Amino acid sequence: MSFDSLLLLMVLREFSPYTFNTLISEYKKLDSISLLDKVFEPPLPPEALFKRIIKKVELIPEQFSLELLLKFLLGIDNSNSTASYREQGLNYKIKGINYLERVLLENVPETELRDQVVFKNYFEPSPSSMDSLIHKILAHENWAISFGRFGKCFCLGSSQEEVSRRKNFALGILSAQGEKNTELLLKSEAFENLLVKVAEDGGLEDILTKLVLLNSSEHLLDTIIIKYHELLKRQLSMLGYSPSSSEVIKTAEIFDFLEQYKSHTEKINIIEFLEIHFQHLCIESIRILIEYITIQKLICLEQNYLNEYSKSYIEIICKVRSHKAYKLLAEFTLDSSAKSDSVKEHIKTLSLEEKDGIKAGIKNLPEFELGRVHKNQTLISMGLNY
Repeated sequence: MSFDSLLLLMVLREFSPYTFNTLISEYKKLDSISLLDKVFEPPLPPEALFKRIIKKVELIPEQFSLELLLKFLLGIDNSNSTASYREQGLNYKIKGINYLERVLLENVPETELRDQVVFKNYFEPSPSSMDSLIHKILAHENWAISFGRFGKCFCLGSSQEEVSRRKNFALGILSAQGEKNTELLLKSEAFENLLVKVAEDGGLEDILTKLVLLNSSEHLLDTIIIKYHELLKRQLSMLGYSPSSSEVIKTAEIFDFLEQYKSHTEKINIIEFLEIHFQHLCIESIRILIEYITIQKLICLEQNYLNEYSKSYIEIICKVRSHKAYKLLAEFTLDSSAKSDSVKEHIKTLSLEEKDGIKAGIKNLPEFELGRVHKNQTLISMGLNY
């Protein structure tokens, strides 16, 4: 437990035993939940719980110090927002963690992990102990929950050793299929953030390769692709460039940045990846991966991004040839006149068989996915209304 919380609980017990007992009584009414790294939220918000305690002990206005003490313990009004308080405070109650119970017992219950043991494993892991930590997290629920609390330590630092450590840890978790807590970790925000960080370090290929082999990982796969892309957009925006625009890449600085991201994805056969996993990916992920294909093709400052992006779109649709693919191309074409003009120019270069395939794919889309009017508009925009 955080030293601040422990000290203030001791002060409260000595200063106002009745208030201390009321706090314990109300706190024990709260049940825990078992979701990994989701802090327990009581039926009543902390403010309401605070008011109930104040009402029961009948505090008078002159007892302001006692009121402030309770606010601090319950985490009200950001009275204490330090990281140690959030993770080791009275208001942090999840399955396997109950700091108030520890104070009352004056010991750590046998069913709970000691924070010192967790700290040693997470913050000072040696290469030889990494496998042991991975095994504990995958096999024991209390260790899986501990990852939700302290797994962020793997995202710290940028030295070669730290980058390698988090990558090895993440891939070690993803490589263990069918383990007890694998599904729990795949739903964890802490693990999601770790994978995004590994992708940022240049490990996107390894992450995608491992995720597609896991059952129930489709949502996490989409999340990693989208979050990784958000970083690209933010940094390009700072450079004054938007990949969605039709402008050419005007500066060497922007081009150098895109080259950096190209190096992160060039080892991935994204076209093949999309062919295999197209139906399982969300629309946003598909658009992003097509954008990466485009970035891989950019080889000179004079190239028009939208022109290359449209070409990549058509290339993928001609390979996948599904309702989902044709609907995606139709939506892209109808989005703007610049896009439709670009699509039309590239379709002119296709063979008659490829043109007929796209035309049939658009026409055969169910009405609820693309209405007749929009189908006709799409085919006219593509130059396929023959």
